[in-house]
Amino acid sequence: MKTPLQTIDISNEAIKESTKEGMHYDDRLSRDFITTTIDKVSLVLIDHQKNFIAKNGWLTPFALFLSILTTLITAEFQKSFGLEASIWKAIYFIGAIFSACWTVYKGYQGYISRKYCTVEYFINELTKGAKKKPLCSTSFNEKKII
Repeated sequence: MKTPLQTIDISNEAIKESTKEGMHYDDRLSRDFITTTIDKVSLVLIDHQKNFIAKNGWLTPFALFLSILTTLITAEFQKSFGLEASIWKAIYFIGAIFSACWTVYKGYQGYISRKYCTVEYFINELTKGAKKKPLCSTSFNEKKII
């Protein structure tokens, strides 16, 4: 069973009432609130997650490339499972080429998606097409004593 959402009063009067006498507060802070639907937040989060995964997607193929390259450099291949040593070496060489190409591809994807993984981009996507409304009518450069 879902509980109803609570409303929070963010007006200057509520701030004055909730602070103790003699305390200072600075009204220069920007108070922007985003009102949106769960569907839009879900879509933006899914997109953000895909970009974040793409940003770090080069790590797995790079680790695979390093392990295959280390094997190629240090191993002495021998005949086993019915395959000659030269065939085993060729298999590992092809695997190294494949993993190097995969690393370059994923690295390029990560480089492209790095600018889409920021908090600013996420907020801009949430507020895309939104109309800005002023929250309160006080000036922002005014210090107040309560």
